[in-house]
Amino acid sequence: MTEPTRRADISGVHANRSLIVLIAAFTLVGSGLAYLKYSSFAHASGDTSYYGYAFHQTVKGRWFPISVRDGSVMGNHPNLLALLIVPLFYVAPTLLTLFAAQSLALSLTAWPIYLLARRVTGNRLTALIAAAAALLFPPIMSGHVAEIHEDQFGIALCVFAFYFFEVEDLKKFAICIAAALLSKETVFLNTIFFGVYALIRRRSWQWVAFPFGWSVAYLLLSVKILMPMWGTLGAQIYSQAMYFTDFGQTPREVLTTLATNPGLVLKTLSSPDRLKYLWEFLRPLLVVLPFLHWSLVVTLPNIVVNLLSSNTALRVVEWHYGIVMGGQLWCVLILSLPAWNRILSHWFRSRDYMRWLCMVLLVLAATQYRLWYYPNEYAHNNGHAAEVEAVRLIPREATVFCPDNMLAHFCDHPKYQSLGGLIFHKRDPNELFDFDYIVFDFNFIGHEYLGLQRLYQFISKHAAYRMVMAKENVLVFHREGTPERILR
Repeated sequence: MTEPTRRADISGVHANRSLIVLIAAFTLVGSGLAYLKYSSFAHASGDTSYYGYAFHQTVKGRWFPISVRDGSVMGNHPNLLALLIVPLFYVAPTLLTLFAAQSLALSLTAWPIYLLARRVTGNRLTALIAAAAALLFPPIMSGHVAEIHEDQFGIALCVFAFYFFEVEDLKKFAICIAAALLSKETVFLNTIFFGVYALIRRRSWQWVAFPFGWSVAYLLLSVKILMPMWGTLGAQIYSQAMYFTDFGQTPREVLTTLATNPGLVLKTLSSPDRLKYLWEFLRPLLVVLPFLHWSLVVTLPNIVVNLLSSNTALRVVEWHYGIVMGGQLWCVLILSLPAWNRILSHWFRSRDYMRWLCMVLLVLAATQYRLWYYPNEYAHNNGHAAEVEAVRLIPREATVFCPDNMLAHFCDHPKYQSLGGLIFHKRDPNELFDFDYIVFDFNFIGHEYLGLQRLYQFISKHAAYRMVMAKENVLVFHREGTPERILR
């Protein structure tokens, strides 16, 4: 077989400039879309509000508190990388700062993808195409607009770890692994099997021991010390195995079932909803492309957990549970390109097919935008002007009880809550009487729509509240008395 024809390339200077433009463009577009979605009042914004409130209070001297219950957002999932954003938020205390930081964290994934692709393909232009396609990959692109979460801040570091593993730079590999875990303790799923991959590649014991040892050590540190110290909700996820109730009620029961009932495991993995999830996740990668390299083993823990989980949220492509896994799968795909190039050269005439594959993937990723972009989440309803007016009407120092779509808009207030938050966090419903203002927005039909209608009937007749605004199905009540705590 003759040597494949090499593709035309661009200079290193042009490639570096193009990479910077690519990262900047995705940061601007991603944060812009996130801000437009937030501004629409068309979706629940609880997760974004948690982080917004935590940052607003942190710059005032508190430690990332959470408004809707006791404790800190760090008790849910420790994201110590968020500390890097605090100085920026102090200068510009707005949610746009957080959206921009999150989008930049995601967009920086293009850098290690480019480096890895350049190493594998030997071509800068092909590497740039691969980097652009990776940023458009739906599980990654969705991270810009899927509210603010911790996973987005760990993906670039995990992908950098892939690159430094391939170039055999143990020190930088270890730093990236350790730093990635600081974004969220669940990233151990994306780091621990680097040890298995190192065994397959017959690396020295340091390459095997560090991913195993540090991943387990940091998980235990987070679950046993950090999360209980800063809150209780996160630790409960692990102590009660609440994401795997199909297999047991405690971690021990779950592990026992998984080890002794392989039939149930196989039945679960092959269920229609799991297969549908895999199809939607892998479709932009032509399904089979990442399966010709041993590095796929690194992604297995995350894939298996998502598939086995009893919580269907882990199998929603546009949510954050597959962001880091998506970045790693792109690394596996890039490392699989030479094998596919040999296969295609054998089937057809000998040439360099790697750029063609990357271009096809770029087009596929771009055309799969329906997996993460929903126009109705950006559209203004007929009451949008009234929603904006209601937010501006309420003084910044006042506390607010509001629907879920408005939570993020009041995250700069001393305290806020929603009916959904009271129910989810099992709070005393009489807590709603502690808030200065109660807002109703019947333009938004969320999970608690019927409950809000009943609550409106109650508050509208309550002597302690006065209606101060009623426009376009947006109603605002001000507490002017001391209501009795009579709700059950």
